This record gives sequence, structure tokens and C-alpha cells, in this order.
Amino acid sequence: MTNESPAPPRLPLGDRNNATSGGNANAPGSRITAKKVVLRERPARPDFPASPRLSAFDRAHRFSLADNYLGFCGDAKLVIRNEALDGERVIKRLPAGIIVKEGPGVRIDEAYSLSLARTAGLKVPQILGFDEKDGCGYLFMEDVEGEALQYAWPRLSLEQQKRVVDEVVAQLALLRTQTSTTIGTCTGRAPPRLLGKAGNVAFATIADYCDAIEAICPRLRLESGIDGASRAFDETRNSPQPSFRFHHGDVSPRNIIVSPTGTLASIIDWGDAAFLPDGFEYADAILEEHHLRGQPGSRSLLQAVKAASTEVEARRGSLIARWLSVLEEALVAVD
Repeated sequence: MTNESPAPPRLPLGDRNNATSGGNANAPGSRITAKKVVLRERPARPDFPASPRLSAFDRAHRFSLADNYLGFCGDAKLVIRNEALDGERVIKRLPAGIIVKEGPGVRIDEAYSLSLARTAGLKVPQILGFDEKDGCGYLFMEDVEGEALQYAWPRLSLEQQKRVVDEVVAQLALLRTQTSTTIGTCTGRAPPRLLGKAGNVAFATIADYCDAIEAICPRLRLESGIDGASRAFDETRNSPQPSFRFHHGDVSPRNIIVSPTGTLASIIDWGDAAFLPDGFEYADAILEEHHLRGQPGSRSLLQAVKAASTEVEARRGSLIARWLSVLEEALVAVD
């Protein structure tokens, strides 16, 4: 029996000529289907549901959402929080419970990933709008009450810690129900990790995906790879799949929001989300836990991701982690 989810809420896309469905079952204007792709006609500019909280940015209806937001934030006093995530993204907290994620690294793909996750029943921030201006993306979301797990973990009781971890396992199980026939984002583009470095279109097969990775990181084809990375990479290439599950891509303590009552409030930061081969979520979690080196909650989250995976997926994830660390080094060099 095929499980089918409704299409995600429509967003203001504007002219996205570089985005293509690429056969992705979850491209905008598509229905998400477990075993086949059912495409509908894609609207040129779908309307996003009106939000009273955005009225301050768009009173006149004469300018874009980004124009009104930039004008609204001309007074620095209106910005409650301004936090730089990296060189390409900034998070700002505004009045009326609004969070804005902005910068050249903020793409429409993240908005659709949030929509897909919310449609699947996950606890994620509600999208209020998306716009682009002068090469920067502006993602407007609700401000979820709570704090990151990395800060909340030491104050949680053992029972609360277990409950949060169990809730994360359940959320990842919901995410696993969303599948696509191609490797890439919800808009049919290449996974964020490779976007702009190995083409922009989603990959039809694992072999195509691995070819693109090999072009960026030739070291993975050396017969004597570091820590068996080459052998693990070859095994990944030779493990075809008919469909690919949706992955968050960064399940870490900083992206798990815990409510004041000690329960899971939200999973945030979907900028790396994509449909990927089995095992990638676990592989990313392995590398993240290694980088965090004992940050509160990191080991428990790694176990949560493993618990949400099948035995085969966990094994594949362990293999992928071997060569993924080598690829990450190559991507840093490309940047």
C-alpha cells in the first residue's frame, strides 16, 4: 500500500529559473508519493497565505517582502537578536514572534524542506514567508519558545533527557516516510553540500551522485584510501536504491529546541536537508558528534539517530562517515 502525503504549503517562489523538478517527487507543485512521481502543473508564482505578523513588513503591498523587511529593520532597536551563523547566514529575532534567517546562503530549498517536514507531522517552525533580493535570501519563521538542547541538557532530569531523545527518534521516523526518486532537495536541485560545486540538478542514481563527488574529491578513488575511505566509497556506489529518504542533515544539540517544560519543542535549521542515500543521517551524526567532542546531549542524539535507522542503514552510515570526512576536507578547499 502506498502512503501519500499532501503537497507542502505553497510559497512565493518568484522566478527560479535555476530550480528544476529533476524528477523529484517532492518538487514544488508535486505530490509526495512513496513509489511513483505524480507531477502537477507548477504555478509561476503561488501565493503564500497571509500572516498578520508580517503586516508590518507589507502594509502598502507596493514592495517585496524583503524591501519592507529591510525598511522595517532600519532602526537597529527593532532587532532583538542578531546572531551570525557563518559567513553566509544571519539569524535575527524581531518583535511579534518572528525569526528571520537571511544571507546569500539562505535558499528557497530550506523553506520547502520546512514545509515538507511540517506536512509530515514534524515539530518545526511555521514558515511565514520567503523572499530574495540582491543575492540574499530572507526566510521568515515563527519564533519557537525554548532553548537549544546544548544549553538545556545539563538542567534536564534523566527522565526528561530520555523523553527528549525518544521524541527525536519518533520525529526522525516520521521524516523517513518522505521519499523521492532522486538525490537532492525538495526543489529538485543538488544536495546543499554539493550545490554549485558539482552542478545544480538532483542526481538520478547513486552512481551519478558518486561521480559528482569523485570529481570534487579524486582522493576517494585511490586504491589505498585513508582509513578505508576508498573502499567505503566504492561500497556506497555499488548499493543502488529505488528511492531516497528525506534527511535533516544536521541533527545536533544546537538544532533541537527544548520547551520550558522539558519536552521537544522544535527541530530547526533545515538548510542542509535533502533526499539522500540510506545511512547519510547517521553518517552526519557520527561526524557531528566527533566535532562536538562531548558537548551536552551530543552522544545521546547520535544514539537517537542510530535508533531511528535500520541495521542496514546504520552499517551504511558507518561506511559513509569514513569517506564523508574526506569529502568535507575537499569541500573546504573548494570554498
